[in-house]
Amino acid sequence: TLTSVSNFAKEFGFEQGLAKIVVVASSAGSAAQITGDGRKERVFVPPFTLEELKTAEAKVQFSKWFGQKVEDSHVETVFNLVGGVVGMVKGIFEKAEVVGFDRALSEQENFVSHDCDCFRIIDSQGGFGPDQVRKACWLARQVANSPFLQCFPNKNLPFAPVDFATAVRDRSAHPIYYDPVADAYCARSPFVHSMMKSMRSVEELSK
Repeated sequence: TLTSVSNFAKEFGFEQGLAKIVVVASSAGSAAQITGDGRKERVFVPPFTLEELKTAEAKVQFSKWFGQKVEDSHVETVFNLVGGVVGMVKGIFEKAEVVGFDRALSEQENFVSHDCDCFRIIDSQGGFGPDQVRKACWLARQVANSPFLQCFPNKNLPFAPVDFATAVRDRSAHPIYYDPVADAYCARSPFVHSMMKSMRSVEELSK
């Protein structure tokens, strides 16, 4: 469990100083459960930018996954849908080798749309944190109203990043992520950014 990992890292990495222990967490919600106060150093690895994904070296790797040459237009289309999460980029190109590029994109678009729906219902399934702050759809609209590359600043919000991270992890809803370096909430991709503008909770729609 994450608790045992956290305890192990603190005991042998800090208290006894036997080794430098690196814990790689795939989501912010998981990382937030690695406690330790001053006994740890957090490192955030941001998604790749479009420019990084369009480098010659990156396209060589994408071409291996795709089974044919990847052009800038392929990369731009994939980035628009899933952003710079390399695992998702890889998944699309590997799928495209089997079913074709257009179908792979269509299937991934359905997944991303479902991801946004899962985020939307956070408000009706407990909200953020112990106070059950029902601000998921509100946050989505604030992110959408901010420039894609600038994100929405975490200022005077009624919930903490750890509350947000735990909620999205528990519901497997990751269209928005928290960037601890910028201290801001960001849309995962331009496609998600556009979808967030019209997001409304069940309660909001019923009014």
